[in-house]
Amino acid sequence: MALEDAWTLGELVGQAQGQVDDWPGLLQRMAGTRWQRNARVQARSARNGTIFHAQGALRGARNLAMWVMGEHLLDNPWLYEGRRHRWPDRCSGAQTAFTLASKPSWLWGL
Repeated sequence: MALEDAWTLGELVGQAQGQVDDWPGLLQRMAGTRWQRNARVQARSARNGTIFHAQGALRGARNLAMWVMGEHLLDNPWLYEGRRHRWPDRCSGAQTAFTLASKPSWLWGL
């Protein structure tokens, strides 16, 4: 998420052509563009913590589900598939798209 946040901030500063007079406002716009995706990632992380550290009956249910349905239960294609994430118009005059697939290839190794 930090890399995406940095990329988003860079795009917003770039749209201002490096002349940012209202940093608090720019950071507020950035937060408005990022909160939904970050909230989804955090919720999934909390859920994974419950699942991965399960005990008792929940652990047995998890193991059975993994045995029956396989590892794809843990897949999160929405997180890595390179879907386009659009900023709302309120962030700038025009919408700007962010595509995970547009990141340099060296980032995929992180």
